[in-house]
Amino acid sequence: MRRLFAVYILVGIAVSFFVGWKLHDPISDMLHPHVASPDYLFRVSFMNKFPPKGEVAFVGDSHIARADWNSLLNRSDIANYGVGGDGTTSLLKRLEPVINSGAKRAVLMIGVNDLFQGKTPEETAQNIFKIISALQKKMAVTVLSVMPTTGQFGDVNHKIAILDQKISALCVAACSFVDLRNVIGGTELKPEYSLEGLHLNTQGYIAISEPIAKAITQQH
Repeated sequence: MRRLFAVYILVGIAVSFFVGWKLHDPISDMLHPHVASPDYLFRVSFMNKFPPKGEVAFVGDSHIARADWNSLLNRSDIANYGVGGDGTTSLLKRLEPVINSGAKRAVLMIGVNDLFQGKTPEETAQNIFKIISALQKKMAVTVLSVMPTTGQFGDVNHKIAILDQKISALCVAACSFVDLRNVIGGTELKPEYSLEGLHLNTQGYIAISEPIAKAITQQH
């Protein structure tokens, strides 16, 4: 009888562990939801209807969305699929237009919003791996390191450093990785490259443009 009771206990623990593991992401999303603004919904809807075209698709959050990459990199073949406020979970849901765009390479920067929403670097890296895997069905992938922050946003920098290490490790076999940290301040964003401690200003974009241009040219 005791053995049977012990078996029931073990089975119960196993089932609880499995259910908890399966529900972890949904629960995490409920605790730290991505609240879609009207601007976010409009931009995603517009890109679904009228996907931008180009040999190179820049994909990610506001760091991607804010720049005119063709002007910055002196090109004419870049399609900008960036959306401000995007995280890895929401990006996974809108990848189809990028995958079917005809682009030969994707340049990806994503992850900082996940960390602000409470996801761990490990959870965020897992989603980035899913994004890379989905994009690789149709194109090569270059991943840019996540932008560090400064000032009032600086508390997240230790998590960004861990996430960048994990992304770099993912890209050993799955993609190419461009580490931008050295040109914008290392583990903390230089104040002169930022608007408010989180987003890049014009000088910040100019600073990261050379290594990105070099990486795309070498890999094309």
